[in-house]
Amino acid sequence: AGQGAHLNGKRLSASNCLRLEEALVAASFAPNVPRGSVEVARFIEVLHRCQAVRRLGSAALNLCYVAAGRLDAYFAANIKAWDVAAGQLILREAGATLTSLDGGPFQLDRPKFASAATAELHSELMATLNAAS
Repeated sequence: AGQGAHLNGKRLSASNCLRLEEALVAASFAPNVPRGSVEVARFIEVLHRCQAVRRLGSAALNLCYVAAGRLDAYFAANIKAWDVAAGQLILREAGATLTSLDGGPFQLDRPKFASAATAELHSELMATLNAAS
């Protein structure tokens, strides 16, 4: 912590994306998520508001991709601490925003979260996620 995030000697920096309609967003949820669940509702709300959605299968990689500017945002509600412990530090070191899904501080022992490259994008993402809850 406090040393920045680097890839092959180059400092990582999150994108400058400010608007959800311009954002490439990743989402994670359980493989057998039931129809009509809040996770599906959140996914659909974000899908309709953003540029595109990806499901890459790795929480740590998604967080690192936001840190590197390859994704603009990422949210998850069904992740384990070991899936995000390193990635959340890299994300923060790259200057991105990370909170719990309720908008409070991120909690590693309860990793239900939303992350975004900028505070403005995070705010739009949170409003969209909350609209589905």
